[in-house]
Amino acid sequence: MPPMAQTRHLFLQGMLSAGYVDDGTMQKMVETSYTAFGDNEISVDAMVTHCNGELKKMALKIESCKDDVSGEKVWALINTREDFSATHYGCSLDKSLLKLFKCLLENILNQDGKIGHHDAWNVGRELRLQNKNLKDIENICNELVKEGWLDSVSGDYTLGPRGLLELQTHLQTHFKDDLVKCMHCRTLVIYRLNCPHCGENAHAWCHKRYVHSLGSSECKKCKGRWDVPVDLDSACAKERRRKLDERKIQKDIDNTFSMSGSVPLIDDDANEDEDDED
Repeated sequence: MPPMAQTRHLFLQGMLSAGYVDDGTMQKMVETSYTAFGDNEISVDAMVTHCNGELKKMALKIESCKDDVSGEKVWALINTREDFSATHYGCSLDKSLLKLFKCLLENILNQDGKIGHHDAWNVGRELRLQNKNLKDIENICNELVKEGWLDSVSGDYTLGPRGLLELQTHLQTHFKDDLVKCMHCRTLVIYRLNCPHCGENAHAWCHKRYVHSLGSSECKKCKGRWDVPVDLDSACAKERRRKLDERKIQKDIDNTFSMSGSVPLIDDDANEDEDDED
C-alpha cells in the first residue's frame, strides 16, 4: 500500500475513535499520520479533501464548524444521511435513549437554544426510559456532553459541536422555522444571545468581537446598549482546553491511534484494480 494511502487510513481511524476534535488536535493528528509512514507533509485541508473524496461513497464526511459558545473551530467525521436515526452509529445509545436526545433537541430548539439542567432531567423522567431514575438521566446527559452531542453552559444544556455538525441536514429539514442566524456572521446559531432592545440574535463570541472592534457596547441593528457577556462556562470548551495542554495532547493522540487498530477503512489497491478494469 502506498505511503499516502496508509497515512489516510491511520488518520481516518483516529477520527473514528476521537468522535470530534478541536483544530489543534486535528493538526496533530494529520502530522502524526504522515510522519508515521515517512510521507510528505500535507496540510489539514489537503488531508480532508483527499479523505472526503473516498468517504463520499459511504455517506460520510469530515466537516468543521465554529463552536456556538466559544467560537473555536472543531472537526468531526459525520454521516451525511438525512435520517435522524443514522446518528445512532456514533452515539453509543440504544433507541430509547436516542429518543431522549431527540426530545431534548426539540426542547432546545423551541426554547431559545437551551434547556435548564433540571428541566432536561424531567423530560427524561417523563419518558420513563427503562425505569431510569433522575440520577440516571443526569448521567446520560453528562455522557452526551462528554461526546459533544450536547454542551452544558452555565446551568443549561444546548446542542454541542458534534451534534451541530452531525445534524445540520436534519435541522434544516425538520426545524427550519425554528432556526435563526447570527446577526454578525449570518450562520446558524443555536446557543445565542438576544439584544435586550430589539431581540436580534448573535453568537456570544461574535458579539464580543464586534463590540471590541467598535469600542462601544451596542447592538449592530438598533444601536441600543448591549453589553459584552461574561465568559460562558462551557463544558465542551473546557474539555478541549484540557486537550490543548502540550503534554496531554500528544498522549491523547497516541491513545487515539493505538485504540483505533490498523484495519484500513478504504482499500486503495482494490480501487486501483477497479480503475484498471475500467
